[in-house]
Amino acid sequence: METELATKYEDLEEIIEYINNGTCLVILGPNLLKDNDGNSINDKLNNYLTTKLPRKVTQTENEGFLSFDDKTRDIKIEAPIKKFFEEALPSNDIYENLAEIPFPLIINTSPDKTLNKVFDKKGKGYDYGFYHKKETPQSRIKKYNTQIYNIFGDYEHINSMILTYKDLFEYLESIMGTKELKLKDQLKEFKVVLFLGFSFEKWYFQLLLWIMKVDNKGLHSHLIDQENLMKFCEDEFDVEFYDDKKAAEIIEGLCMAKSQGLIEDKENTYQPELFISYAWGKESDKITESLKKRLLEENLRVLIDKDNLAYKADIPDFMKRIGKTDGAVVVISKKYLESINCMRELLELHKTYKNEEFLTRIFPICLEDANFFDRKELLKYEQKWIVKKEDLDKQYQEIGQSAGKVLDEDYDFIKEIIENFTDITLILRKINLSSSQKMKDTNFKVLIEDIKKVF
Repeated sequence: METELATKYEDLEEIIEYINNGTCLVILGPNLLKDNDGNSINDKLNNYLTTKLPRKVTQTENEGFLSFDDKTRDIKIEAPIKKFFEEALPSNDIYENLAEIPFPLIINTSPDKTLNKVFDKKGKGYDYGFYHKKETPQSRIKKYNTQIYNIFGDYEHINSMILTYKDLFEYLESIMGTKELKLKDQLKEFKVVLFLGFSFEKWYFQLLLWIMKVDNKGLHSHLIDQENLMKFCEDEFDVEFYDDKKAAEIIEGLCMAKSQGLIEDKENTYQPELFISYAWGKESDKITESLKKRLLEENLRVLIDKDNLAYKADIPDFMKRIGKTDGAVVVISKKYLESINCMRELLELHKTYKNEEFLTRIFPICLEDANFFDRKELLKYEQKWIVKKEDLDKQYQEIGQSAGKVLDEDYDFIKEIIENFTDITLILRKINLSSSQKMKDTNFKVLIEDIKKVF
């Protein structure tokens, strides 16, 4: 490291190393957008709302929460919040510099999109997501090297924000109950965490530490002066604190390192991977082989069980890999809708890509023999699954408990198929499907265009 940088920012060499190997995470606190009077973004929002709606909104003391009734939330408060975040929050030098440093993950504890706007202005690509305390976390397509994640909500989705004590309790209940917050898995990949712009006695910092508690993690921050809290955090969370390093100085030092070539920009190597789910057989095999060739020509990665599921491979592990793909082409045939293995794949995709995500990431192709748009035929498929379950019920009765060793897994999947068959087929029917023959005749032109719109 050059002498000037090493002398002025003697603690940054280690951070630079972790940034370069992709294991340094940065977390932005509300104090990064302070005004001249020292008010954080949270303070400014609360003051703004109580001024705009003096008879509807009041502030609680010390903790920075608001108090208002449900009617105010539903009718009055959304427009002022959007106006505040869209007009009253210019970026500052810290955000401008921050966007130059290739952090793989930036967690924002405020519901603003100030940093997003800076990235947009600079033409820098990033992935964006936020946690909504009332919704199941969705899997995200990772297109870029940097992800911005608003962990306490997004101002454009007012019910995701933590404004009141009630919101906080709902958040705690949600975050403790979910097993699907992918962020927790990501945190295990990081070795160093930088906290910038925090008041460490505030609820949001303590809640964040609780969420992020991961074994063997070094958590770093700046400007800690509450000695008791510092000692507690050091003992409870294995946190190492810097002495008297302000956020602006840290980011300035990292920008200097970047300008000197000490921090490397990483090439964006994102290449979407699509799973092709189909039932083995003449027509399905033909269209799958043609489709695979076409997808590879478009520089898309392809996952197919025949190619990627090795002899004696762990099938549950393969199912997990299906869930990690960016999307799937589902070749729907009569055999597909009657196959437990194919329906198992479809259920896995349905669980991974819920609701609108499922509509976005699934690209169906319908073979004629499926009669997929005939409601009576769909009812017949569902009835066949019900009959299969009834047959297994009879076997349980005839053979007894020993039948469970052989039948339990299939029985559970068949029950799940019956429970979800109508929902899944209704979602797929919403998509404007082309016939398989038209797909082949146009060399999958429409399908490729749809895929490229998403990826």
